[in-house]
Amino acid sequence: MLILHGVIFLGIFLALRKKRLERKIGLLMLCGNLLGMIVTAAGLLSGEQPLTELERKAGETREIHLEAEDAAGRRESVTLEIPELQYTPSETQELLQDKLRQLDSLILGENTSLIEVRSDLYLPADFGDSPVTVRWTSGDPGLLDSGGRLGEEIPEEGAEVELEGRLRLQKEELLYIRTLRVYPPEEQKDFSQKLLEEARLLNESGDGKTYRLPDTVDGQRVEWRLKKEKTGSYVAVLFLAAGILLTVSRKNLAWKQEQKLREEMKREYPEIVGRIQLLLGAGMSMRRIFGKITADYRKQLQLGRTEKKPAYEEIACTYYEMEGGKSELEAYEHLGERSRLADYKNLSVLLIQNLKKGKKELIPLMEQEVRAALEERRRRARAEGEKAATRLLLPMGMMLLVVLILVIVPAFLSL
Repeated sequence: MLILHGVIFLGIFLALRKKRLERKIGLLMLCGNLLGMIVTAAGLLSGEQPLTELERKAGETREIHLEAEDAAGRRESVTLEIPELQYTPSETQELLQDKLRQLDSLILGENTSLIEVRSDLYLPADFGDSPVTVRWTSGDPGLLDSGGRLGEEIPEEGAEVELEGRLRLQKEELLYIRTLRVYPPEEQKDFSQKLLEEARLLNESGDGKTYRLPDTVDGQRVEWRLKKEKTGSYVAVLFLAAGILLTVSRKNLAWKQEQKLREEMKREYPEIVGRIQLLLGAGMSMRRIFGKITADYRKQLQLGRTEKKPAYEEIACTYYEMEGGKSELEAYEHLGERSRLADYKNLSVLLIQNLKKGKKELIPLMEQEVRAALEERRRRARAEGEKAATRLLLPMGMMLLVVLILVIVPAFLSL
């Protein structure tokens, strides 16, 4: 197993080095694998010491998985069932007597005496530090049930009830029998009610210019303070929520702007490939074509005849890269990578093929690309028209409803 952990660790490390895994995810996987290696190693080290005996536990039969090896080196996995610890009769009686002596104080709960029980008793079914179990029965479940809860039929003067507990360990039993006197449970007032009652009693006379506050309740000292306003917390939460909403809205706005930019680039694509095909047919090189498109676009911007167009900005960026010393191949590759649109990636591939195969093969391919771009523009225009028609359904339906009201209401009023 340690070898397998080591191979996985090495694989994750190499993937991180080659940047095939995100750094945070890779580090998390490395830490998890390292922790697994430590746990596996600890398990192997703890299992190296030969065993001669296994501990039994009281009241619990356990299954333990072991591995046995003989002198010849043969190994075999074995599952042993370890029976529970058995006590001798004297040990059993001693444990039962010990728990019997503890019950008088253990079952009291909030009560002070078994002859004046005014709240529920605590009747455990077992003991956490001993395998002894207890089964409880009550002589009158209407006064006290087997769970130690007081009933609703207890008279005001109280009543006696017999409580029996049967302590058991292995095959030995011991009886615990007590006669209790139970009373109706006292009505428990919460702290706020007690505070209000004390304040009312202290100011019963109604005189004086001040309203006095009790300094003790139930014998405990009480300090009074004005309740702190939570306005600051509300403001902090409000600004936190505003920050979250602002972050979400900005991300949504950025996504919408990106979608708008992509749509504009798609609309401008047929025009760009049409101009490239036209200038290519006139005998210009691809580098000069990019330079002329960029120059014409910049001139139109300076004259204020057009606004910034994202597709033309990408063409200009490609031309400036070539002028800056990058090869045409690198510039065309960057054009496809920056646009992240299938149309421009396809154009990038065609331009790279032009460098490798020559202009003669590019001209028919560009003509085919222009036809495909124009067909895509027509398809997109039809789709936009269908969307516009769908958006008009609601106002048209509202207008129809108004017309129906104008026709039907006078008809009903004339009846």
